[in-house]
Amino acid sequence: FMISYFHAIILERKKFGPQGWNRKYPFNSGDLTSCAAVALNYLEANTKIPWDDLRYIFGEIMYG
Repeated sequence: FMISYFHAIILERKKFGPQGWNRKYPFNSGDLTSCAAVALNYLEANTKIPWDDLRYIFGEIMYG
């Protein structure tokens, strides 16, 4: 759910242009799909949910 919510925020953020962002990027459903796949693989590999790691992966790497 959170990945979908974060993706929706990013899509809504696009309306305001590149303010605060280095350049414009066309986020689409492919970004959401790849994030979901990364989350599934990462969570299956760990017994405990690594919140700090996930926050970094999605906030900085995938959407940052």
